[in-house]
Amino acid sequence: MTITVRNTLLGAGLLLCLLLLAGFLLAFAAAYSFQAPAGPLGRGVLVSLMALGGLLVYSLGAGLSLQRFFRKTVSSEMFFFIFFVISLSFESFKALGVLFQLWGLATYYGVIVARVVYFSRFFGVFCLLTSGLYATGIEYQKFEVVLGIAFLLAFTLSFSIPIDSSVFLPTLLYRIGGTVQLLAVFSALELFSILNFVLASILSRRREYLIMAGGLLLVIAGKDLLFFAHGAPAAVAAFAFLLAGTIVFGNRAHAIYLWT
Repeated sequence: MTITVRNTLLGAGLLLCLLLLAGFLLAFAAAYSFQAPAGPLGRGVLVSLMALGGLLVYSLGAGLSLQRFFRKTVSSEMFFFIFFVISLSFESFKALGVLFQLWGLATYYGVIVARVVYFSRFFGVFCLLTSGLYATGIEYQKFEVVLGIAFLLAFTLSFSIPIDSSVFLPTLLYRIGGTVQLLAVFSALELFSILNFVLASILSRRREYLIMAGGLLLVIAGKDLLFFAHGAPAAVAAFAFLLAGTIVFGNRAHAIYLWT
């Protein structure tokens, strides 16, 4: 894949982030102003929605910064890492789930929202895994094919998981079936993503890859903490992990390739 095509794909993804941010703001305003029979939105829901807004800002800001910083290189590690960052913006669909609850719409719509969010989580972790695999030395250069495979796998998995529409969780999603098993799958994929960079450090004898593994660990901890934990302290800690991990990952990638 040429640099031009790569930047075009990333630009399209970042444009989608911007559109999702605009849509989120509209959904948040509608949810905040809606007067449900039980009263206005609770503090916990408001904090969760504000955290979603912060995640969108992170996704767009970090994606733009990394794309600009690495716009002159075809680094596969950074290409797929940036797509992971972009995938986080799809969690903003949770705001629609809240809005659908307030409006009393059929649970079918909330189920679709849950599947979209889990699609983004699958796609994001596949991008992280692919980024690590390229760091170990894979030379397959048809990135669009790899992205397509990740997309199809994420779509298939997210639309095959059972969802219990009778329970709306604090995560702002309906409860899914096989929660423990699914969590184990995500944890395994995330662990392998990190271990790939550790392996890359061993194979190349470069300490930078080991530091990138540490940065990736922070990023994963941040995005999972933001997804599962609730409250302002958890959100602050999650964003600190996300920002620190992204900076470490990008900085060490720059050191490896000496890009300017």
